[in-house]
Amino acid sequence: MIPPILGNDIVDLCHRDAYQFHPRFSERICTPFELEYLKNNTPSPALWQKKLWMLWSAKEAAYKAIKQVDSNIQARWKSFEVLPEKKEIICFGKLVLKLIILDDSQNPQKQAIEFIHTFAYSSTIPLEQIHNGISMFKSKNKEHESQEIRLLIAPHLLRVWGIEEKDIKTSKWEKDVSGAPLFYVNGHLFPGCISLSHHGRFMAYAFYLKDTY
Repeated sequence: MIPPILGNDIVDLCHRDAYQFHPRFSERICTPFELEYLKNNTPSPALWQKKLWMLWSAKEAAYKAIKQVDSNIQARWKSFEVLPEKKEIICFGKLVLKLIILDDSQNPQKQAIEFIHTFAYSSTIPLEQIHNGISMFKSKNKEHESQEIRLLIAPHLLRVWGIEEKDIKTSKWEKDVSGAPLFYVNGHLFPGCISLSHHGRFMAYAFYLKDTY
């Protein structure tokens, strides 16, 4: 049985990366099934572009997740195949992760979808244990992005962990060999998995708590 793993990714659809890309980009990252999905489910160029970035984001999230199983794993984008109708992604033709795909299209005040936020996770994680969120950067300084994401997620980690701010003696962030963030409070490691992501104006997180402090 695959251990609990989780990865997330966000795409800012208004960023120049989202509309200025190589004309063969879809062919480079998509499997034949995914190309057929784009062909049959995108009646307009704008929707085609959004669906393409949904596929990309799902693959990114899945890659971050499986790196937690094997930090040395080598993967190409066609090593992952997204099954949008099933909300699943197949990794290396055998490992299946579940997908959550979020955007702001349900907001009646929005004229268009501005972001795609996906997270991929193993079936060993109950969905109700997954916490996620997005926000827009306050600072325009790229050097402050990592710090701002950590400030965004920290209160949520502490809340579900059951630790009050007054009880914190020390806290620090590190990375494991897969690159996934690790959060320590009072010398204890957050018992679960944390995934951070950012692109353009947006930052996002997903995490789960598997035990108690």
